[in-house]
Amino acid sequence: MPQQNGRNTEVFAYRFILNDLELLGWNIKSPSQQASGQVYTQRQCLDNEHIAEQLVQMHPENVVKISENDFYVIEAKREREQLEQALSEAKDDYATKINKSHNVKARIISGVAGNENDGYLVKSQFLENDGRFKTIKSNKYASKQL
Repeated sequence: MPQQNGRNTEVFAYRFILNDLELLGWNIKSPSQQASGQVYTQRQCLDNEHIAEQLVQMHPENVVKISENDFYVIEAKREREQLEQALSEAKDDYATKINKSHNVKARIISGVAGNENDGYLVKSQFLENDGRFKTIKSNKYASKQL
């Protein structure tokens, strides 16, 4: 039987992200649907009025509620080669806009890139006091996980 060259889709990354977040102990229910929920998926983040004010109709793959005022933005892409693009979009398209709010801040961002065939890559950054994002490191090496 000939090998099929099907297209990869970033939808599979959504499952990877939610599974990883759940394994890390996050409640993957939406905060707008359950008081103890911590993970907005897609447009659900627009249920938070402060985020909606900044993003209008845009939305990343996930926004994780760290606290009432602090959030974590995750953007995904379907190919591993798009890791820097995913991280850049998490920062420039979403976190930077959220951070214009006086009420909420995006403190952490992650880019996730890949698919079930090739595996996934993750790159994360945190917001420094000077307003710039810096790569999260463990033992002097960039962290490769959420």
